[in-house]
Amino acid sequence: MQLKSRGIGLFVTAAFIGPGTLTICTLAGFYFKLNLLWALILSVTATYFFQEMAIRISLVLKQGLAKSMVQMGQSKYWKWILSVIISCAIIIGNSAYEAGNINGALLGLKGIFGSDLNELLALLVLVIGIVIVLWIQRLKWIKILLMALVFLMSLSFIVAVMSLKPSFTELVSGTFAFEVPQGSWSTILALIGTTVVPYNLFLHSSLVEMEQLSAQDLKKIRLDTLLSIGLGGIISICILITSRYITGVTEVTNATDMSFALQHVFGSYALIIVSVGLFAAGLSSAITAPLAAALITKDLYTGQKTKLWYTLTWLLVVLSGLIFSLAGKTPIEIIRLAQISNGLLLPIVIVMLLVVLNSKKIDKEHRNSWLQNIFGFLFAALTLLLASRIF
Repeated sequence: MQLKSRGIGLFVTAAFIGPGTLTICTLAGFYFKLNLLWALILSVTATYFFQEMAIRISLVLKQGLAKSMVQMGQSKYWKWILSVIISCAIIIGNSAYEAGNINGALLGLKGIFGSDLNELLALLVLVIGIVIVLWIQRLKWIKILLMALVFLMSLSFIVAVMSLKPSFTELVSGTFAFEVPQGSWSTILALIGTTVVPYNLFLHSSLVEMEQLSAQDLKKIRLDTLLSIGLGGIISICILITSRYITGVTEVTNATDMSFALQHVFGSYALIIVSVGLFAAGLSSAITAPLAAALITKDLYTGQKTKLWYTLTWLLVVLSGLIFSLAGKTPIEIIRLAQISNGLLLPIVIVMLLVVLNSKKIDKEHRNSWLQNIFGFLFAALTLLLASRIF
């Protein structure tokens, strides 16, 4: 399962640009125009900083973030409790996300092929395809597939924005005015929760640890992370900008409503362009969510049955996603609430991350600087503040 080449940051890009991101960015652009562009840019910036912290831990300690956090426990009892909490949070959370990912990919296929699509058959084919990709356990080939899907996402939404020619003045205002429109607090928290994704920290850390790199490779991995997160940020920003121009509807029901913004440019092809992006986002995230859960389990539990638990974990996440999909449990509000919940979990993960990076187990050269610590705690505080405004 060696990766043998760089570009592992694309796993993170593919993971956080899923149906949840498309949905939240679509809501933000439709209801608040470009006024929340600053919140999205802040979230993308924070994503890079926290992902860099996670990979630094793996490079220095030669182990994943999950195990590093667990080892902060002072006794076997606390280590066991932390292991169970992390495992349950990741597996249950990713199972819920998987339903949204699978349904997002299915929604994209419906937009591409129209009403003639047999939804049940398409759903089963999608799930079987995901199982086959994960079963072969060839991360190199998975990465190539994800690169193709990320390219489709990028092309779809960048073309969409270029066709709309957004106002430069409005873009600058949305970036630097830091406006908080009435009723936007929950959307801001959801934008943070869908971009700075806790499970991506564990995923990225585990992938770096698997490549068996050393601290001397930190600069290369930082650049890889910067390029990958930057690409994900551009896609997210394009989605938000495109959604600002949705007309002809009074409310957004799903991400394909972005096609209303493109009809005057692409006509009947507008829905297909948006649907291709949605399908790519859903399928890529449907692969990375169970993969992340399995890698985290593998990181926490070692021994003769490691491979068995690895396989059972990703299989459980995929099957749970299928069951939720068949039950029709992924309307837009559930996706939105899932991202808000993600934002509420984020401060806990950030604090644990900072604890590890300030411990004596990390050599002074690779510990957090005081600026990084301040940024981390301020961002965690901001997330808690947003949560308090909602409740």
